[in-house]
Amino acid sequence: MTHRLARNLVLLALLVTAGAGCKRMQTYEVLVINDADTPVTAWMSKNGPPAEITWLSPAELAIVFDPSQEAQMKLPSAILAPGERVRFGPRKGEFPGETQAILDVFEGEMPLADMISLAPRSPRRGRITLVPGGNVVRVTGVDPITVQREPTP
Repeated sequence: MTHRLARNLVLLALLVTAGAGCKRMQTYEVLVINDADTPVTAWMSKNGPPAEITWLSPAELAIVFDPSQEAQMKLPSAILAPGERVRFGPRKGEFPGETQAILDVFEGEMPLADMISLAPRSPRRGRITLVPGGNVVRVTGVDPITVQREPTP
């Protein structure tokens, strides 16, 4: 192996190692449209590390805070009446590896304690993976919750 090839391999290894520790910062914005005939509760979070206070899921938030104190907390959620639109973000966070931003939609005006008691595949809960940048999500039905991400203009 030549000196030049060995040096280039060492440099390549250093670049790969340095790149593996880089933070992947992403910004998300979501417009949620409730076309269902009943209120829904929307919650934007992420499905992996690192834990960030503005990206906690209902279950993670319940570990950090007492759900009985919900009235005093400013939750990262919104209750949408039928026909209502709500915008989340822009919200910035760290998304290494396979971590993704998600939007959970719950049937009705759901308190935190009820959110965490629902199974991930409950018909009263819908989940959609978000893409970095702008997202438009439409809720079209309940029982089961039906959510879809629409193309952004």
